[in-house]
Amino acid sequence: INDVAQVVESPLMRRGIAELNGNGETVGGIIVMRYGENAKATIDAVKAKQDSLKASLPEGVNIVPVYDRSTLIDKSVDTLTNKLVEELLVV
Repeated sequence: INDVAQVVESPLMRRGIAELNGNGETVGGIIVMRYGENAKATIDAVKAKQDSLKASLPEGVNIVPVYDRSTLIDKSVDTLTNKLVEELLVV
């Protein structure tokens, strides 16, 4: 192989690196909900657990939610409620 190419040993490529908003490396986590569970109740339970963990985190360590479906769920329920009330009034 030395006749055709230059052979160089290098470290393995790093895997599992996460970056958030270009601020450097960070740790990532994903909450997985079981099939058939109540999404809103699960999100509320995760938020409560997150609040209880904040006090025990080292200085400079923060938990930053990246995607939170609770706003989407709340607005969807509000829209459905409003439409049902409107339809009830029409009928």
